[in-house]
Amino acid sequence: MFNKMKKGFTLAETLITIGIIGVVAALTLPGVISDYNKKIYATQAKKFYNQLSNAFALTMADKNIDDFHDSRLLRSTENFNSGEVSGTAGDFIRKHFLSQEDCGTLSAAYSYARCSVNGNNYTNLGKSWSGNLNSLVNSYYVGSPSQYYCVISNTGALVCMRPFATHEYTAYVLVDVNGPKQKPNMTGRDLFFFKVSKNGKVSPYDGGYGYSCNTTAAGPNSVCAYELARNSWEMNY
Repeated sequence: MFNKMKKGFTLAETLITIGIIGVVAALTLPGVISDYNKKIYATQAKKFYNQLSNAFALTMADKNIDDFHDSRLLRSTENFNSGEVSGTAGDFIRKHFLSQEDCGTLSAAYSYARCSVNGNNYTNLGKSWSGNLNSLVNSYYVGSPSQYYCVISNTGALVCMRPFATHEYTAYVLVDVNGPKQKPNMTGRDLFFFKVSKNGKVSPYDGGYGYSCNTTAAGPNSVCAYELARNSWEMNY
């Protein structure tokens, strides 16, 4: 009987195979990473939404009230100053989000380089708009930067809240779920907007400038939290 020689791959064949695997990985890996990151951002946004909802629900139950304005916790005058914001929204979010770092008002955080707010610009999904949080609030959101109080939460998120004294809403809230130091710093990816009705119900922001949650929006994608919630917290955009 003759021994049959087993033929293996030649060096050239091995290199070709490795090259093909490398090309396939280069084509598919970015998409896999992107999808994975989207799941993380969506999960963080949902977790924040639940945490914010619980904070208002527990406070209203504890105070036995139907209108959050009656709690006086987010009281303010019509043109309230930074001291009022600190003693209202500041106290509330410091308590419920166990802040790692107290940023002060958004305008102060920007002016005094707190919480990395001034060193990190944000873009929209299509990257046709960019700006810092100060310019975003000034141009596209409700109120002014001096009316938003910000902290870095125990999860590393940047949480900013604007209280209302007499309004159908009791607060507006924006959150960067992984903080301003972490990319992508993009509206609709890691930066989201919420509103709180006077009955304590937290809802994703669903209107205003740049309301489209797609890459063609001219301004910041302020309604992507609404799209997320509507799609069972799946980031399909």
